[in-house]
Parts: sequence; structure tokens; C-alpha cells
Amino acid sequence: MTIQEQVKQIVAECLEKDVNTIDCDQELFDMEGFDSMRNVMILSKIEDTFDIMVPEDDIFDITTINEWTAEIEKLKDKA
Repeated sequence: MTIQEQVKQIVAECLEKDVNTIDCDQELFDMEGFDSMRNVMILSKIEDTFDIMVPEDDIFDITTINEWTAEIEKLKDKA
């Protein structure tokens, strides 16, 4: 499973949506069911799944699954 597929699965689980209905380019805050608590859930699951710590300055700039994928790849390259 690719990083993008894993992130998509995490977002689908946190938003209680079918993974096949999720668009990787859609802004997360535009998705039905998204709120600040779900955002924290997504962040936590991503950090746990990929064993990374997302810098606080970057968290608010990441608004799509594709941006999450790029951030994870960047952080894993630094590790």
C-alpha cells in the first residue's frame, strides 16, 4: 500500500466515509464530517502510522491528502 493509499484510508476512517469516495485533491475541511476534532484524529493516526512528528508550523498548511503524502515523504527522507 502506498503512502497516499494509507493516508486516504486514515482520512476515510476518521471521517467515517467510504475510501472510494475520497478525492486526494479535495480540501479536507470541505469534506463532509470534517471538524477540528477529526483533524486532530487524522494528525494523530498519521503520526502513529508513519512514526513521524509533523512540525507545528506545517500542520496548518496541509489541507489535502496529496499534501499529507508529500509531507510524510519529506519527513521520512529526513529520518
